[in-house]
Amino acid sequence: MPRTGSPGRGSLPEAGRSCHHPAAVPTFYKLVERADFTIDDFKSDRELGKRPAPWEEPRHREGQSVWETRSQAHSLARWMRQRARKRGQPEPVLYIVAIDLGDPGPLRWERSGPSPGHHTLYGPAADVLARAQLVGTDGR
Repeated sequence: MPRTGSPGRGSLPEAGRSCHHPAAVPTFYKLVERADFTIDDFKSDRELGKRPAPWEEPRHREGQSVWETRSQAHSLARWMRQRARKRGQPEPVLYIVAIDLGDPGPLRWERSGPSPGHHTLYGPAADVLARAQLVGTDGR
């Protein structure tokens, strides 16, 4: 059974717990590309075929990136728009979804990556979708 506390290589926190703050049950924020989000917006990075970030360990591929604050999600959206402009691509329209883990059920999370406030959220996409609520746009 996975344990709480700092996970070892390849281990996940137990359901409803954070590796680093076992008593904390947060609301996380995630960017999606449409206001009428679906289960596909909450699949793991592996299921979506996303390329791994340089810092990721294999277990991170089984989850999805989320942010501690709405402001951090806004900052990511701003960065994504700037990157698109630099590449001469259309700027993405992004929406911010809150994922309320007041009743986390089978979901679990851990602090991950080099960016402050970034976490990896693990669990079935249907369970994430059931806790998701649209809270705004990317602020443009």
